[in-house]
Amino acid sequence: MSAPIITFVDVYDKDIDEENAMAFGTARAGSITEYSGNPLKIWNARISPSGVSTVINAELTMITTVAADPDGDSDETAIPSGREWIRNQWASIKSNGMGGFTGSGIPSWGGAIEYDGMTDDVESVWSTIGGTLDADYHSIGDIQPSSYREIYWRVYPPIDATPAGNQPIYSKGRITYEYI
Repeated sequence: MSAPIITFVDVYDKDIDEENAMAFGTARAGSITEYSGNPLKIWNARISPSGVSTVINAELTMITTVAADPDGDSDETAIPSGREWIRNQWASIKSNGMGGFTGSGIPSWGGAIEYDGMTDDVESVWSTIGGTLDADYHSIGDIQPSSYREIYWRVYPPIDATPAGNQPIYSKGRITYEYI
């Protein structure tokens, strides 16, 4: 089977990519700011499901936009590039909801492969992501072809966060996964 086709789509049905990034607006120190496009759907083969593999062992995290310092652990990485945001884990997520082809058996598009049913993560507690360790990733459930997981995102800079002024702070979400 071919590799999964991963697409991030916000609640307004807009693809999230480098040209249409997630934006939290102004995040004030000491306040929680949820992403206005919540829930973000992580699709596996949103448009063309036939013949793609199931995503397994999916994990999400945040990284800086600086290629030389993706984990945000260098004091030389500028704050607007995401150093403090990543290192101190200001971002958190929860996986709650799913859709598309989530049942078991052979899907309506045919083929000989039978799929196990997906199970909703139903997380009510936020998990921090980012940082410099493998443990700073958050696991989400498997994603079958033509299915999605709903992920809620928020940021919470502490009251003692370094002000960035009117400069945007950049980071990237990262999904890692295997497929069968």
